[in-house]
Formats: sequence, C-alpha cells, structure tokens
Amino acid sequence: MFHDDVIELPVTVVNGEQAGPTVCLTAAVHGDELNGVKIVQEVAAEYEPSDLHGTLVCLHVLNVPGFLAQQRYIPIYDEDFNRSFSGNSRSTPTNRLANTIYEEFISKCDLGLDFHTSTRNRTTMYHVRADMCDPAVERIARAFGISIILDGEGAQGTLRNVACRDGIPTVTVEMRRAHRFQTAHLDRALHCVASVLAEHEVLPDRPVSWSGWTRVVARDGKKMWLCAETGGLVEMKWGPYPLVEDGDPLFTILDHFKDTSR
Repeated sequence: MFHDDVIELPVTVVNGEQAGPTVCLTAAVHGDELNGVKIVQEVAAEYEPSDLHGTLVCLHVLNVPGFLAQQRYIPIYDEDFNRSFSGNSRSTPTNRLANTIYEEFISKCDLGLDFHTSTRNRTTMYHVRADMCDPAVERIARAFGISIILDGEGAQGTLRNVACRDGIPTVTVEMRRAHRFQTAHLDRALHCVASVLAEHEVLPDRPVSWSGWTRVVARDGKKMWLCAETGGLVEMKWGPYPLVEDGDPLFTILDHFKDTSR
C-alpha cells in the first residue's frame, strides 16, 4: 500500500523446462528511467520455457509510484528508492516496498541485471557498473559484452550493493537518457542479455558475445560529468565508440545560424 493505494508491481516469471540458475532483471528503480523498462518487457516476451535452463524473474518497474508520476524518486517523500534496500518491513512506505521486493523476489535469485539511465538532462554512455573484485560479478560484467566497465561496489542501500553483499552477483547497466524510450539501443541490449544467459548456461546453445575491447575504469579513478558552459544546438563529434582520449573533441555548440561555435 502507498497512501491507501494498492501498488501493483508488474512481474513476469518464465520457468525453464530444464534446471538452471534464477536470473533477475530489474528496471525503473528510478521512476523516470525508461529504457530498462522496454528491455525487461522484451526479454520477458522473448523466451519460452522450452528455451531456458533456469528461470527468468523480470521485474518490469520497481518504483511504481515514481513511474506513474514520472518522477525519479518516491513521490511525496522525495526518497531515492535505490538507497533503500534491503528495506524494512516496519518502517516508511519506501522501506516497506523495498523490503517486499527484495525478500519476495531478489533474495531468491542467483544473479541479477539492474537497468538504469542517467538522471534528467544528462546523457550517460552505455556501460556497466560492477564490483570487479568479486569474480562472480566480474563474470557477469564481461559476459555482458560491453566495452566500458566502471569498477566499484556501489553506494550503500543500492540494489546492486545489497544483492552482492548477500551473495547474489549483480551488475548495473547504464543506458543513455532518462524520461524517454531510446529504442535504437534495444537490439544491442537484448544481445547483451542473451550473452549473459549463455555464459551462465541458461541458454546453453547460444554463444557468449565477448567485447572486442574492454576498458575497466578503476574504482579510485576520476569520473565526472562533462557540462557545457553555454547553451545552444549540439552536434556530437565522438563515435561510433564511447571512448575518447584527452584532447579529442566531444561536441560543438552552435547558434541557430551555425555561424557561432563554442
């Protein structure tokens, strides 16, 4: 219940015909992060029980109140749901919801993929965040087949941090911008999910898609948001890969007439 309103959590469970690990896929722990919602929806519809050696637990939207209000945090309380795990059954509505989700679903899984985007008005590159000191977590991160991995345990109270602490290796997948469905990235994400399932023999007949190159950013390395000093129309200069060297141009900012650049 959330202020006397019933919270209906959308969940799909696909039980494979053969035994294997239970994989949890979660999205929208922040209510305005939509790309993961589409990914989980497609994964839930992609596989039949006959395809799987194991079980898929697809939690389409975790922060239901925020999703319905299209807000990042839990409405009214303005609490970050991704700092509330594993929750408390005798606490605030936010903590009770986190506890229910964690105990009923996450705690029963063997590994997890938690899908995110950047916050509003920012764009993040497609990357994975993972505790690379944990071999089970590193296995997931590398099998996901993405080139950039940010090493770290995650903040206290995050779903990834708590799950890993409890022996459920989990990685965070960061995909572009909030408040929109960016379907151009969908096929790639589905391919990466299938690669993780193949590595863990949930899809034993599929190949693992290892990345052609991988850069692991050390947990003590410098990470920062790059913000422009002025507004205008942006033309991105980097690509097609999300790796640039010091001094490489990232974008140009123009006025409406394209004769003033910054």
